[in-house]
Amino acid sequence: MIVAASLNQLQNLLQSNSHLLPERPELLGTLLDALTSCREVYSCLHEEVEGLAKKVRGPGLGRSDRMRWALREPHLKDFLSQIQGQQQALSLLMQGVQM
Repeated sequence: MIVAASLNQLQNLLQSNSHLLPERPELLGTLLDALTSCREVYSCLHEEVEGLAKKVRGPGLGRSDRMRWALREPHLKDFLSQIQGQQQALSLLMQGVQM
């Protein structure tokens, strides 16, 4: 949710200062890179969680499914780390926009 709040704040900032992007093309490139990275991380995370959701909606999680998800914990923690990095990047980008 923190990333969503940052994206919303960034959107509001850019809408109220629409002149910034044409004046600073490097900012547009950085913004596109940050948004693309966010989309990629969330897309991968969505695929992971969707697989789990299908199991839960269907027959449920069996012992082997629970074991498989327990083994995926490091991978899921990596997603968390990436999301935290995206949050930091968006915060820095907002600071750059406000300068």
